[in-house]
Amino acid sequence: MNKNFIVKNLNGLIFKKELSQIKKLVKEENHQSILASLDDNLLNKYLNRCIQSKQLFLYTCEFNKKIIGYSIFAKKTIYLITEFLDFRFNVLSSLFFSLNFKSLINLALVLTGLDIILMNSKNKKIISNSLNLNLIAIKRNFQSKGVGKYFLDSCIKDIKKSSSFNSITLETFDSKALSFYEKKMNFKRLCFKLRFFSILKVLIKKNK
Repeated sequence: MNKNFIVKNLNGLIFKKELSQIKKLVKEENHQSILASLDDNLLNKYLNRCIQSKQLFLYTCEFNKKIIGYSIFAKKTIYLITEFLDFRFNVLSSLFFSLNFKSLINLALVLTGLDIILMNSKNKKIISNSLNLNLIAIKRNFQSKGVGKYFLDSCIKDIKKSSSFNSITLETFDSKALSFYEKKMNFKRLCFKLRFFSILKVLIKKNK
């Protein structure tokens, strides 16, 4: 991969310019996510929490000193809830007053655990003890060029230096993303989670 692609773990500090570029990627490339539904203030707060937490990882991929990709990992899926408990009501209120009922319902499914009500206990245990890739995005004009694979491989390799895990899980309902994870990253389908008007496929990859 071109040496101009630089992968960074934003640990403890994020600059205003970096924050702005990541937020733009969230809105453009992850527009269907709950994160993209948050107002600017809450999105700032969320991303800052990601870099301050010892349980979460926020990575960026830079090309010619501009951020063209980002990813968010959690050591365990539960940390995607517990690390943000202090402003969960702000998030719920923001979604309600913006009339974003789809995101509101999906968030409620996650917070109540109803999204995994049909999942068997074995898969629940596997997911709860796995490293979780919560979100990842690559700027559109850099997609399908090997950048995503390089970025994801680099992030996982770096996390291995400080954390131990048996497997990595992620969720997606996008067919293009599903093809990428299965064909390029060797993830396998494990089960599914419920979402409003959709089914979220859960994929897993064993840590080697």
